[in-house]
Amino acid sequence: MESAVSQQLRVLPGEFVVEHLGEGAPPPDGGWLSLVRAPEGLTVVRPSRPGEGPGAERWSALYGGDTAHAVDVPGMLAALLAPLAAAGV
Repeated sequence: MESAVSQQLRVLPGEFVVEHLGEGAPPPDGGWLSLVRAPEGLTVVRPSRPGEGPGAERWSALYGGDTAHAVDVPGMLAALLAPLAAAGV
């Protein structure tokens, strides 16, 4: 069994939006944080842009990837969510 590796969780600067693009949509040009393609289409997490409508839902982004870890290490999600839940986030 591998020993636990300490991860530093940080808030990325700025605000982000989540866009759901149709099936077969190409990735957008410009900066983005995450692209996820599924059978239903493409989901893009990108920085919010000045002038986007007031109805655009904005998000903060957390990042915990300063130290690489194996994808099969158990408990990574719980290690991030438990302290957030305890803090009422």
